[in-house]
Amino acid sequence: MNFLFFQKTGGLIRYILIWIVVALAITAVVLPLFPISIAAALAWSAICSFSLGAVMIFVLAALRYGNFNTHNLLLCMANYLIFTLFALMNWFALSMLLVIILLPVETILILIPSIPAIILIGILLCINIITQYRKRTDNSDENSMEEDISSPKIIPPKNQDTLLQISVKIGQKIEIIPVGDIIYIQSEGDYVMIYTPVKSFLKEQTMKYFEENLPNQFVRVHRSYIVNVKAISRIERYENRGQILILHTGSKIKASRSGYKDLKQILDF
Repeated sequence: MNFLFFQKTGGLIRYILIWIVVALAITAVVLPLFPISIAAALAWSAICSFSLGAVMIFVLAALRYGNFNTHNLLLCMANYLIFTLFALMNWFALSMLLVIILLPVETILILIPSIPAIILIGILLCINIITQYRKRTDNSDENSMEEDISSPKIIPPKNQDTLLQISVKIGQKIEIIPVGDIIYIQSEGDYVMIYTPVKSFLKEQTMKYFEENLPNQFVRVHRSYIVNVKAISRIERYENRGQILILHTGSKIKASRSGYKDLKQILDF
């Protein structure tokens, strides 16, 4: 699994700083209440904070690549609740294991009464992080729709030298992906994730490049997605705001208004 924010130093530094601040906040709460040294309080707080940070990396990656925002509202909220509980259980298990391994028994016994407060802090952090993730995703989709309405899109002609295959470097190897095997392409900042029936590939390339150079069977249905129309199983309404594409693999892709218009033009319906 690729954690794209680790590929940018600034993103990694910001993420670490967040959990340093959380650790200092926990220390400020614990230190006045329990007869322990500053070093012990910092160690306890750092374990609780950074173990939650580590768990949230996997949770947010699962939310990102799982594309859960394409479900209806009830299923979407159920998924977020499940992932919140998953994060809390794994965080508590990991942090307590590290505490037992790294801290003296005497310190652990003194700090046991603080566990309910730490759990409460963890719950609030998980809910806040996942809620902010959902809001950012929804705002991105709404902004995309507003752009579609305000500025009519002119479809440029496809490049005559269309791509037949795509090369992706993985470590010391180079994978060759036939264009016909591609199900869809998803934007990932300065990268794209290329999905095939077998696996997915991360490539440093722009969506615009693929939009202009892939064959006509590929349509940019959203700012973040290019879909192979041959992979579409059916099209459904999505929360009265747009369309959602159901692919043969079971994946669900949102289509913006202009993207759906382009798709209708290609499929001629």
